[in-house]
Amino acid sequence: MNKTDTKNISIIGFAIFAMFFGAGNLIFPPYLGLLSGTGWFLSFLCFIIMDIGLSLLALLVVTRTGKGTEGITEKLGKLPSILILSLNAVCLGPLIAIPRTAATAYEFSIAPFFPAFDTKIFSLLFFLAVVLFCLSQSKVIDIIGTVFAPLILAALLFLIVKGIVSPLGAIELQAAASSAVRDGINAGCLTPAIGLLSSFASFFEKQTKGKVSYRTLVFGFAGISYVISNFGITRILALASPILNILYPVLVLLVIMGLMEKWLPNAAVYRSAASGTIVVSTLSAISEYLPVPVHIAGLPLYEYGFQWVLPAAICGLMGYLFTRERTSAQRRIIGNIAART
Repeated sequence: MNKTDTKNISIIGFAIFAMFFGAGNLIFPPYLGLLSGTGWFLSFLCFIIMDIGLSLLALLVVTRTGKGTEGITEKLGKLPSILILSLNAVCLGPLIAIPRTAATAYEFSIAPFFPAFDTKIFSLLFFLAVVLFCLSQSKVIDIIGTVFAPLILAALLFLIVKGIVSPLGAIELQAAASSAVRDGINAGCLTPAIGLLSSFASFFEKQTKGKVSYRTLVFGFAGISYVISNFGITRILALASPILNILYPVLVLLVIMGLMEKWLPNAAVYRSAASGTIVVSTLSAISEYLPVPVHIAGLPLYEYGFQWVLPAAICGLMGYLFTRERTSAQRRIIGNIAART
């Protein structure tokens, strides 16, 4: 491996870290630790698994398929694949995730220090900066990996050291601490916004076969994100919750099944398991607002938000056993079951 390869790998690695390490990763873990008390390690472990753990698994599956995000969903069929990816892109793009970055940056790094600063002006400046960094599609990774990642790491190191030196006590908004935290949060919000805006503009440019240009999509998504960001974090999260509760379980399922692909050669398994997951997750989301005919709370793992696991497993098994696309191994299994009964 030569120096150029090492440099490129480092830049890409830092960029991936910076895009995954949003402001939520900077703010939520200490709060989680405060709430967990002596049980902090279990909370920390679950947070790592469900946050960066799933992200890394998704990256692994995408890398193994060599087909981009379509490699995760393609077994569902062309139309369901495009539909799920598009809905996910809209949610993680201009509808929820990108506006949330601006709202978070304002409420945590601007409002406490400059309460009179207009949120609309801040959001406008924020998205102008995001668009500026996104315009050169080929340089987005380099910008994030060489500019923003070091800022995030520096702020994170500062917080860790300060937490060790003075772990508990009166919270004082000292000048140095305020600056470091503010810079860290802003960098932690800008990098996901830049990465998401660029990624999803590229995605929809591909889906439209270039009929809508990358730059047009960048400006369009940034404009929508600007408007929604002014709703505030509370309203954005309220909007996000039911949508993500429907989409995320099936995406998590497909990532896990993607890791087990060599043991699941039949596409019907994916379709059946995904169908069961979507039905249960949709009913779960609806049940938060309206009564549903199925007792969702009675399903196993409901208290952990994994009530879709058993239905997914049952539907996947049914798809494996009763599809017409049976392999010789499947036919032997069905034959043995029939012989015993």
